[in-house]
Amino acid sequence: MSQRAQIAITLLTCTMWALLLASLAGRAVGSAPNNLLSNGSFTVREVNGSLASWTPIPASLKETTTTEDGQTLFTLKAADSHGQSGIQQAISVQPQWSRMLVRGYVRVRQAGASVDLAWRMKNTGQRVQAALPAWPDPTGGWVEINQLLTIPPDADQLIVTPQTTGAAGSADFRCLSVVAWVLTFDDEFDGSSVDSSRWTPTDTDHIQFQPGTEYFAPEHVTVANGVARFRAEHKPREGYEYQAGEIRTIGKFQQLYGYWEFRVRYPMTEGVWPAGYLLKDNDAWPPEIDIMESFGNVANQTVIESNHWADDYGRHTYSQVNFPATTIDRTTWHTYAICWEPESVAWYFDDVYKGTTGPPKAHASKDPMYLRFNMAITKSYGDMAKSKWPQDMECKFVHAYQRNDMPLPLYPEPSVEITLPANSATLSAISCNPMTGATAKWTQLEGPSQANIENPNALTSKATFSKSGMYRFNITVAKGASTNSRDLLVFVNPGPGRQ
Repeated sequence: MSQRAQIAITLLTCTMWALLLASLAGRAVGSAPNNLLSNGSFTVREVNGSLASWTPIPASLKETTTTEDGQTLFTLKAADSHGQSGIQQAISVQPQWSRMLVRGYVRVRQAGASVDLAWRMKNTGQRVQAALPAWPDPTGGWVEINQLLTIPPDADQLIVTPQTTGAAGSADFRCLSVVAWVLTFDDEFDGSSVDSSRWTPTDTDHIQFQPGTEYFAPEHVTVANGVARFRAEHKPREGYEYQAGEIRTIGKFQQLYGYWEFRVRYPMTEGVWPAGYLLKDNDAWPPEIDIMESFGNVANQTVIESNHWADDYGRHTYSQVNFPATTIDRTTWHTYAICWEPESVAWYFDDVYKGTTGPPKAHASKDPMYLRFNMAITKSYGDMAKSKWPQDMECKFVHAYQRNDMPLPLYPEPSVEITLPANSATLSAISCNPMTGATAKWTQLEGPSQANIENPNALTSKATFSKSGMYRFNITVAKGASTNSRDLLVFVNPGPGRQ
């Protein structure tokens, strides 16, 4: 299916101005004309046949509505050649927001069109323009807008202004939306070693697809001067010819959905296989989402971005948004990212949107996943004997964000079982890591007696029991206005010879 056909299908399912992204989580759209902001997301809504909730620029500008295939559109007529036309909506920026994602569709008539955004600063009131690319003239066809913005620390409001850029031009906009994102995981590698609160270095052989090739050794990942270095070298160990480095957030951070990004550079030489990808916490496969996968040999000039899943019969299948890398120097710094949402996965390269996999092409995983990062070695692409060793991949940062209209990540152990006389159990959950700006609290809901919770405000704590029976605990995390809560069961068995 062509990209244009896919866009057409998407557009037919998207009624103008009536769909909130938050509806993916089952939330209803408010009826008030100015109810554009709901938990960090808003979508333009048509109110009684007009765009009354948006402020026209200038006030005398008249917006017109039309219908195409049963869908409501709105058209902006340019007032002058300086682009001083359109409509705007000011959104109050919340302290916990880190990123904004602007999405929708634009169809140009005659002249070029753009979506103009500006931040208003708290202290000065100054407007600071947010850089957006120029949208190409599609000669009457729809072009997707999918742009990520970093929110300045002093931002007070985001001013969104769809506009045209020529006196004779006009443009149609459809399904325009803005989503806020909250930082849930970050590592800037500003220490002197791998942060054990965030990562677990891998210490085993790399058997996937190529048994007997390499061994992942913890000492092959080092941290210094704000950079994590992953080294691959021709050095035997445990019967393997090569050694390499890998770190994982398994057991320390996982998340359902979100925006994930990292900034890396890596060598272009035979046999290297750098990758950053998401897996389920029990390593059941599929699913897998490859944020970036590449091969160092010059013949393979492609950045591979894949979404793997199991079909209705349990068979592995996948969809990719690969792009040629013939004009990209991958030995210099680049940022690779995904936007993983309930129905789709979108890929970005240096903050530029590259494409989406989603229905009807693919499925998005609905399981929490952790990040796995390595500089592997492969026989499949290139002759390793032609390369000079060692070779290094370097990483400057890793970030994960969660959509502000979705709950904070929180994944406790489902249940714990102990047998007296052992009288203590670990209460454990995974959420934001580090818990910057977040709080946690354990409380006992049920049980035959009151247990003693050693540290009720830690994600991982210990509870001590005096009687056997079933105990139910609750953990609640909060960050800003966002909260999440889950229960954990502890079964205390009486032990041998006891009732």
